[in-house]
Amino acid sequence: MDQYYCKICHKNIEIKKGDILRCPNCSYFLVSSKLDPKEIIKKKIEHTTYCSHCEKLVLSIRVKNLIDALTKRSTWEINNLKNNQTIIEGKKLSERERNKIIHNISMKLKSAINYLSQIEKTNQYVCSQCYKEVKLNESPPPRLAIFNCDFCNKQIDNDSTFCKYCGAKINGKTRHITKKIKKKVWDRDNGRCAVCGSSEDLEFDHIIPYSKGGANSIDNLQILCSRCNKKKFNKITG
Repeated sequence: MDQYYCKICHKNIEIKKGDILRCPNCSYFLVSSKLDPKEIIKKKIEHTTYCSHCEKLVLSIRVKNLIDALTKRSTWEINNLKNNQTIIEGKKLSERERNKIIHNISMKLKSAINYLSQIEKTNQYVCSQCYKEVKLNESPPPRLAIFNCDFCNKQIDNDSTFCKYCGAKINGKTRHITKKIKKKVWDRDNGRCAVCGSSEDLEFDHIIPYSKGGANSIDNLQILCSRCNKKKFNKITG
């Protein structure tokens, strides 16, 4: 098995010798050899940007790479059709059917290249989700909710699929508070309720409630006894 790196979905893919070098994840052709996992994370971080169309953080794709991948994929599909190697539902397509599909692929490719070429005149990157023009490393607007990465504790956008600082996969906002953060909050509050000073039935509480976008950060956590926590319920205190 040889490994190749896909510039479109930023993954190393294992390909058997002699197989078509086509990425099973995004269906585009692989355009370079294997990259070190650390380099992939680095590229992801470098190419993380905010898409105003999708309204979330995405990977940006260089227009040139996307045009190259689209051309290679379409050429491969057309050659397969010309050689009568495409089978649908166990049957080989007739010449008329193949020519119709070839025409559709050619028209779609021409339209896509025209669209991408127009973008390339003013900008070199497009969104990995919607293929619309994006600016590299653009930050999301303040109105988007942010929370702290459980691995590096840095603030990231709530819609992120991975942390732009450490590359850790984000499965969405979570209530889970790490042991490291719990210890720091406990030491700061001296193991007592921040309201009444009690040392019994203690709980970790979000100052800005989790339900209202509160983060699992040291500054947003405090220790409360069960009684004070129930009194507070879902109100913002501090």
